[in-house]
Amino acid sequence: MTSTNLARLTLLGVVALGFGLVAWHLYSTAPKSERERPEPPTPLVDVIDSTPRDHPLQLRASGTITSAQELDIRPQVGGRLLRLHPDFEPGGWIAAGETLVVVDPEEYQLAVSAAEADVAKARASIVLEQGRRVVAREELDSLQDSVRIDAASQALALRKPQLRQVQADLAAAENRLQRARLDLQRTELQLPFDIIVLERSRVGGEVVAERELVGRVARADEYWLELRVRPEVLPRIAVRSGDRAGSTVHVFGQLGVFRGEVVRVRADLASGSRLAGVIVAIPMGQTDERLLLGNYVEAEIDAGLMPQLVRTPRRALRDNRRVWVVDRNGRLRIRDAEVAWESGQQLFLKQDTLLDGDKLVVSRIDGLVAGAEVRHRRVDPDNGGALITETAAKADD
Repeated sequence: MTSTNLARLTLLGVVALGFGLVAWHLYSTAPKSERERPEPPTPLVDVIDSTPRDHPLQLRASGTITSAQELDIRPQVGGRLLRLHPDFEPGGWIAAGETLVVVDPEEYQLAVSAAEADVAKARASIVLEQGRRVVAREELDSLQDSVRIDAASQALALRKPQLRQVQADLAAAENRLQRARLDLQRTELQLPFDIIVLERSRVGGEVVAERELVGRVARADEYWLELRVRPEVLPRIAVRSGDRAGSTVHVFGQLGVFRGEVVRVRADLASGSRLAGVIVAIPMGQTDERLLLGNYVEAEIDAGLMPQLVRTPRRALRDNRRVWVVDRNGRLRIRDAEVAWESGQQLFLKQDTLLDGDKLVVSRIDGLVAGAEVRHRRVDPDNGGALITETAAKADD
């Protein structure tokens, strides 16, 4: 190898060593990237306000609308139907005191006139008999010294039996007059309350017999609704008695909400369901917004206040009557639930079910265990779970 080649190799070795040193320096002094594994996110759960309060209790029930009174219209006298009320048709509404049916009164007017004549005749007979008694008294006085008669004969001589007979005839004639006048009054039929007509069986001009069916009506100023409830809730329901009002009931009809009052509680339980029957009176007026007889409706009975209870949706109850809560430290805990009352999808828990600072969890908690740290947000269960506030872990509302 020549000296020239050796010099070249030496130079290349020096250059390569220089590049190697530079590369090592750059590598050893380059900034290091510190990549850390992200922490798993803290779970978020929905909670509701769990402050004990007095809650108004609404008992949900359902039943069928019926009439408070349903009557058959049967005239007490027979004859030709002279007139029916213009609204005496199915669905017609007739106010209290208006004449429903008129039977031709001519025959009964004649009967009154005949009875009045009989009364006048009987009264005249009394006057005549009283005159005869005066004559008989004078004749008896004239014979008093010459004839001795007993008491019975003296009564006959003074025409006392005859006077009693004409007096009885007058009483009978007056009774016939009173009956004739009563029959004349009965040719017109009214009722003391508003009615709605259910059925008409006869028309004007027809001849009807006494007490023959002309139509059927129902009381229109008040309807009844029979609700079925569990017997154990009856102590919380007030029944109308004297001056005390019954529990208020809100009835949800197809045309609006109607207000009623509890007036009766049945003395027996329904044979199939073993439920108690609560009868509600619903005032009605002459409006277009009316309940329909026979309609099946939902209702709510105001059953007073539930004192110092925690209200929660039924979905918050889990695992055989337990509830999950977020404690004051932001961790999940399990509490045994003591249910004081159930109403539909709402539960009312006793105050000692929860500890101070607990918040009831109403969302799903799949995969979480007691003691897990969570974030929570308050929602409104009465507004479709709308968000109220969101709170970080370990923080109080």
